[in-house]
Amino acid sequence: MAISHKLGMVLGAAALAGAASAGSLAPAAQAAVSSQTGVVQAGSAPVLTAAATATPAAAKPSCVNVRHTVGTATQTVYVTNNCSYTVSFVVHRVGPDSPCLHAGPHGGSRSYKWANGLNYQGISFGCD
Repeated sequence: MAISHKLGMVLGAAALAGAASAGSLAPAAQAAVSSQTGVVQAGSAPVLTAAATATPAAAKPSCVNVRHTVGTATQTVYVTNNCSYTVSFVVHRVGPDSPCLHAGPHGGSRSYKWANGLNYQGISFGCD
């Protein structure tokens, strides 16, 4: 077994043990982690449930327009808000996502630009 694979198994087991003590594992997976040692029991298949319990992002409001452009060196997402309230959003791309951005009401707009190579993966609303 390669060293990097062994390291990944050790780090994965440590993450599962930490998740078990924090209570973020499914009940069946909680039982698979020893309460005395924090070690994952052999033959068990714990499942993290953090993604299932995360707050879902809001759907794109119908009064918001999103446009994505790709140039020779950069990509840009433009958000125009025609709503009567401020909208918040995060741009998702390969690599780090954007911070939580805001576009003001009544025609407010906001753009987010980055270098090509970090492919655009979409946008989610309601980040704050």
